[in-house]
Amino acid sequence: MVNLLAHVVGSPLDSAGQSGVIPVSVLSIVVALLCVVAHWGTLEALIWVARSRSRSPRLQWALPFGVLVLLTVHCLEILLFAGAMWASHAWLLDPVGHLAGDYNGSFYDMCYYSACVYTTVGFGDIVPVGPLRFMAGIEAITGLLMLTWSASFTFLAMQFAWQKRWGEAPPETLHPEPTAGR
Repeated sequence: MVNLLAHVVGSPLDSAGQSGVIPVSVLSIVVALLCVVAHWGTLEALIWVARSRSRSPRLQWALPFGVLVLLTVHCLEILLFAGAMWASHAWLLDPVGHLAGDYNGSFYDMCYYSACVYTTVGFGDIVPVGPLRFMAGIEAITGLLMLTWSASFTFLAMQFAWQKRWGEAPPETLHPEPTAGR
């Protein structure tokens, strides 16, 4: 029965019938929560900066600045997941599984793999084996949510900037009024 369970789960079980699934699961959820909190804090800070500078003539630079800040936060979140994978592999060793494929064990490869998972690109040249698959899944879901959260925030910021610059609606060239008689 234990061998059947090991085959279904896809990770080797130790003598107690447990593997590195629990530590990797807990670490994955903690890292995902850290990413959400960091992202939320960053967006709150960007809102505060935009509100405090709303009367400034340099408001046109707020949006590119915000995008660069969000890009930096995404890179830090990718590094956070890469560090968690590297640490779990280095400290927990075999029970957490490993990365297979074109992976040489470097932190650079771990960052590359983490960026592919976070952005859900999934090239497939490096693949997780064992419980690290769970962390990869959590990272993909977290990355998808953080990227779409940033995209919706950027859209709302653009909408606010357009309303501030052109009045109630974006410029007519982007949303032309329908002409009568057509």
